[in-house]
Amino acid sequence: MPPDGKSDRHEAVILIHGLIRSSFSMVSPAYFLRKNGFSVFVYDYYSTLHPISRHAEDFHKVMEKILQDDYMKVHLVTHSLGGIIARIALANSADRKIGRLVMIAPPNQGSSKASSISKVWLARKIIKPLDELRNAEDSFMRKVPVPKIEFGVITGSLDGKVSIEESHLKGEKDHLVVNSFHTFIMNRRIVKESILKFLEKGKFK
Repeated sequence: MPPDGKSDRHEAVILIHGLIRSSFSMVSPAYFLRKNGFSVFVYDYYSTLHPISRHAEDFHKVMEKILQDDYMKVHLVTHSLGGIIARIALANSADRKIGRLVMIAPPNQGSSKASSISKVWLARKIIKPLDELRNAEDSFMRKVPVPKIEFGVITGSLDGKVSIEESHLKGEKDHLVVNSFHTFIMNRRIVKESILKFLEKGKFK
């Protein structure tokens, strides 16, 4: 999607949706960032079909292709599971063109909700990443690398799927809590404006 509105910054943003969602869920922030001069790519994937590592591997290939384009910086904006996919993909890339990362409602410490649902055998079978998203000490989430770039976290006080505590990640440059539920948090104007501020300055306010 080419930029419109303000002059082109020669910077790109890749948006990654969350579990049981599609790229359509990221249309609102994508449009907002495009109007503010970024080239925008919305990554789509079938979130329930594969384990997280497979999703990260597939995304990494797409990210590397975008990094080969003529952009000064390539940033990432994610929702929920998308943040975990980005963390793994970033650990396998040392490109200096990678800019900042904003994770919206990410289960950085795993999710107690996922832990509960994963006890149901059928749910684990249908939703492949579910068991990996548990918040147990021995879970997959405890092994996911911390990004070596500047990153910030936005989460909702009424999330219901990922608690404020579960969204935190050591090394975060900023953390913002907004009055929102999990599913549509990325559509809130305060969230979109905060994303823009972080991509520009490395802080939400």
